[in-house]
Formats: sequence, C-alpha cells, structure tokens
Amino acid sequence: MRNCKIILLITIFTLTVSMGSDSFAENPTQLTCMPNAKVTRDYGFREKIWMGSLDDYSIPFRTKINPTKENDPYYRIRVFADLYSSTPIIKTVWPKTKLLDEQVEIYKGTVVSRTSDSVFIVWNNTPNNKAWLAVVNLKLKKAVTSILFEGITSVGFKSVTFDCN
Repeated sequence: MRNCKIILLITIFTLTVSMGSDSFAENPTQLTCMPNAKVTRDYGFREKIWMGSLDDYSIPFRTKINPTKENDPYYRIRVFADLYSSTPIIKTVWPKTKLLDEQVEIYKGTVVSRTSDSVFIVWNNTPNNKAWLAVVNLKLKKAVTSILFEGITSVGFKSVTFDCN
C-alpha cells in the first residue's frame, strides 16, 4: 500500500512538472520588441492647440516610425522580462546612432491583468509625469504600449505597436 502511494505521488509530480514545462515552452518569459508604427498627439501650452505633426498643425496625429533613419527619436526597442512575475522588468533601448551612444532606461512594472495569452502591465517614471500601459501578447508575440505624459511645453500621449521575438 505504501509503495502505491509513493508511485502515485511520483506520477502526479512527473505530470505536474511536464505540464508546467509545456506551458512555459509555449509562452516566453522575455520578449524583445521592435517598433513598427506609432501615433502621437500633444496639446501645446504655448500654441494653445492640439498638435499632431510639428510641421503641419492641420495633421491630427504623427504616425511614422522610420527604423532605417539613424536619428529617429521614436525608434525605441522594448524588452519585457520576467513576464510570469507580478512585477515584470521593462527596458527601453535607444540604439546607438552616429550622434549618441546606446541609452537604456529600466522600469519595474506591475501586472494589472493577465489572460491565457496576454499580460497587461503598467509603470511610470520617477518624476511621475509619465505613465505607461502595455499589452504583451505572448502567443502572437505582439505588443502595444501607450504613454500619457505631462511635460513643460505640452500634455499628450503616444501609442506604439511592436513585433516581438
């Protein structure tokens, strides 16, 4: 009888470990995400109008990311790590350009919701004038981030879509 209990416990343990490892194999714990599109809009305090394009105020949203342009200020790589924890790590990386060395910002996020294939994460910066919300789809390896901010000259938002690996 005692041997049956031990065999049963070993079987349950083996099944639990194998099932757990399969689910981890399906969903990554870290994703590196490359931006592919963005939209921004700001309310300029000096101008007293909503601005999309800085060149033409009649264009309601700025919508372009150019990863091949060396100095595109919106080309930022996101790395989402520890996606199974309640406090994932988010790294924002500005790649090295002709003018600047690589820059990295690291934030600790908070998971606000989780589904079978997605994680919803929020985080903010130290001065508390920027707040981010991200949705990271682990199965499709896609992500969307939105930032709300208040600066010295404007208040606004930016949303970026990413392809991840």
